Amino acid sequence: RQLGVPSASQPVHGQATQGKISWLGVLSGMGSGFTSMIAHAGSPPFQFYVMPKRLDRDMYVGTSVLFFAATNVMKAPAFFALGQLSISQLKTTLIFVPLAMASSWLGVRLVRSIDVRKFNVVITIILIAVSLLLIAQGVSGFMAARAMASGT
Repeated sequence: RQLGVPSASQPVHGQATQGKISWLGVLSGMGSGFTSMIAHAGSPPFQFYVMPKRLDRDMYVGTSVLFFAATNVMKAPAFFALGQLSISQLKTTLIFVPLAMASSWLGVRLVRSIDVRKFNVVITIILIAVSLLLIAQGVSGFMAARAMASGT
């Protein structure tokens, strides 16, 4: 639990989880994985499931980091198979490892300096903004495809 991942043996906020499957969690995880793979937009389904859990700030951040790290590891073979990821690209990304380490350290310091209540409000506002943006992009794409199909 200290790594940020609630386990079945350690329920979150007194919720009984042993022996039960959270279908909302399964569907949210599948939705997050799917939208992450096709549009790198896996956060809204993940947030839909996690935000009502009212995890403390550090547990929330740790859970998010580990969930999306695992999601990205699972996506890598598909990207290799599709030719969208190559060994030469991975070598190039090594240049950015120091920047990633420094920004991760800075992110941890920033998150720990923010008041928990303000953090939850900011996360909720960001989630709503991203959701509205994704909906607007989807509607715009749909309308453009429809216009192209009708020839106007």
